[in-house]
Amino acid sequence: MEVPEPAIALPETTEAEQTYLDYALLGMCLDRHVIALYRRQRQLLHVTPSHRLVRRRDGERIRVAGLVVCRQAPATANCVLFLSLEEEWGLANVVVRPGIRGRYREQVRHAPMLLVEGATPAGGQRRERAGRPGAPVRPLHQPATGGDG
Repeated sequence: MEVPEPAIALPETTEAEQTYLDYALLGMCLDRHVIALYRRQRQLLHVTPSHRLVRRRDGERIRVAGLVVCRQAPATANCVLFLSLEEEWGLANVVVRPGIRGRYREQVRHAPMLLVEGATPAGGQRRERAGRPGAPVRPLHQPATGGDG
């Protein structure tokens, strides 16, 4: 004898929930980049998107933010740390000097996403930034989904 069971209505997952689930289960998301969920926060903090870095002047103070996809500290680099931050439009490479690296050690070693403030380098290396890492990027209450960054 079958016993009828009532249908269960589950709430729809939000864009943010689905993105985090995709990253947790698959390690990636095909629909959007996780940093897209922070678009409004990045706008409020005047973060420069990677595709606009080439327009910045030498020595200009900027902020970049993204998912840390690479951390490198070669033995030949005299304690300099190199970070690659990925966001919706590409990569921003960050050079973290030894004093800054020591001051923000836990953040630059472990945070999955970083907000970095620094100056553009001289010599036209527009996707490379001398950095001063700030706090890991934190979500707003309602992650943004629109706009051009």
